[in-house]
Amino acid sequence: MAQPSEFLKLALVVFLAFMVSKSAAKRSDIKAMSVAVGLPVLVALGAVMLGRDMGTAMVVAMGALGAVWVAGLPKRWFGGLVMVAVPTLVLLVLSNPTRIRRILAVLLVPRRGRMSPRRSRSTTRCGRWARVGSLA
Repeated sequence: MAQPSEFLKLALVVFLAFMVSKSAAKRSDIKAMSVAVGLPVLVALGAVMLGRDMGTAMVVAMGALGAVWVAGLPKRWFGGLVMVAVPTLVLLVLSNPTRIRRILAVLLVPRRGRMSPRRSRSTTRCGRWARVGSLA
């Protein structure tokens, strides 16, 4: 069964494409683009983060980032966006002990426990390519 965030990902990218193409003359105006593009992205990310799903929020953010990159928004805006996004990600990770454990599990590579590399490999191998999800 599809999650609501799956619809949100597609709808946001299509909506952003529509908004950027509609206001093509205003692409270099940061105020106009902040309202047309930034506000819907922030609302979508806020809705996803209310569900405490940072992974989906990152996918939504990357989809939105890709949409505005392809639309041809000025490249200098992306530097400012990174300056805001990195501290926000750090804050979100540090606010949740489970996220901290997951990142430490990747960085420290434990040999035992629930987040060990062996367990990770076994869970990704369990269904092979054609026997997972709807293809099972």
